[in-house]
Amino acid sequence: MLARLVSKGALGYRKYKNLYLYHALVSEADCVGAEADSFLRRCFDGALQPMVSYFVQQRSLTPKQIRELKRILEKREAK
Repeated sequence: MLARLVSKGALGYRKYKNLYLYHALVSEADCVGAEADSFLRRCFDGALQPMVSYFVQQRSLTPKQIRELKRILEKREAK
């Protein structure tokens, strides 16, 4: 698995004596963004609205979470 991550450019390494010391080459936010985009393309043909609708209808949300989602959408609409 580590070799695959190195070949994809996600990990780098250096050799120290007989050890390989690995380090991240991309941030966690970049990885999460890439995976989210991949999921959206594979499962919802890249369409955001059906994905959001699906999860909002299928999952329980607290009133606080609903308010936060509304706030995010209103902020986005104002742009």
